[in-house]
Amino acid sequence: ENSGGSRFWQGGCGVMCPLRAAVIGALTGLSPGKLVLDVGSGCGLFSDWLHEWFGAKTIGVDFVEEAVQQAQDRVSSTKTPAAFCYLDVSRTSLSFLGPASVDLAIAISVLHYLR
Repeated sequence: ENSGGSRFWQGGCGVMCPLRAAVIGALTGLSPGKLVLDVGSGCGLFSDWLHEWFGAKTIGVDFVEEAVQQAQDRVSSTKTPAAFCYLDVSRTSLSFLGPASVDLAIAISVLHYLR
C-alpha cells in the first residue's frame, strides 16, 4: 500500500513485522549493546522493537529519503539508540562501516528493490 504519493510502504503489517523482529532477535542471540545494520530500514520500526526486546542499537539505511526522515523524527523523541541515513545499497558500498563493525545485518523485504 502506498498512500499520498509516498515512495515507501505505509500500510502497516499487523503482527508480522514485530513477529519477524522477535524471531530474528531470538534466533540470532541478539543481546544488549549489539549493533544491528538494518538495510532498507524504512520508517525504522525494527530499531524500536530490537531495542525494546533485546537491548540492541541500530544503524538504518534506506534509499527513500522520506522514510529516513520519518525514522529520524520518530526516534528523536524516544530513547531508542538508532541512527538512520539515506543510502542506495544497489549503487553505494557499505564500506564506511568497516570490517566486522556490526553484530547483525538484516534486510527485511528489500531484495526485490535491488536492480
